[in-house]
Amino acid sequence: MKFEINETAYRFTYGEQHRLDKGGSKYSRFICEVYIFDPDTFLVCSKRSYSSKAMGSPLLYPFASGLDVQKAYIKFFKDKKLESEFSRLDDNAYWNTFWKRFDDGGQKLADYNKFEDFYRIKMIVDWCENNSIPYFVNKKDEFIRYTMEYGDLSII
Repeated sequence: MKFEINETAYRFTYGEQHRLDKGGSKYSRFICEVYIFDPDTFLVCSKRSYSSKAMGSPLLYPFASGLDVQKAYIKFFKDKKLESEFSRLDDNAYWNTFWKRFDDGGQKLADYNKFEDFYRIKMIVDWCENNSIPYFVNKKDEFIRYTMEYGDLSII
């Protein structure tokens, strides 16, 4: 048996989310869901679900907050000036500055979205390898196929 990395597996990586308050200027973090993985059955479920009670030794499923992905994206450029600019910011300022710079509604935003898709899929692959979980990336899954059209996951 192998764990199938597909769009559903990808969606579970959004375990922690960020939101802005009404005014749009204040940043707050909250955990909306924590997912766990049963290495015996390869089931992924909410830590609060009934199914989780039956799991023997579950593993925490990998997740990345929006801020985590933003920080990885800044590092991806390997630009010391850019990294330095963002390193001086608290989380709230980081979030706001990031979107001011990259949410152009065009190519910059599209590039970031592609990066995030690759990043989250690669995160699952790395997690499987680090935990000796047999897996396969389902290239027939429409989302995975679409994501992989942009290149090789090894770029991250």
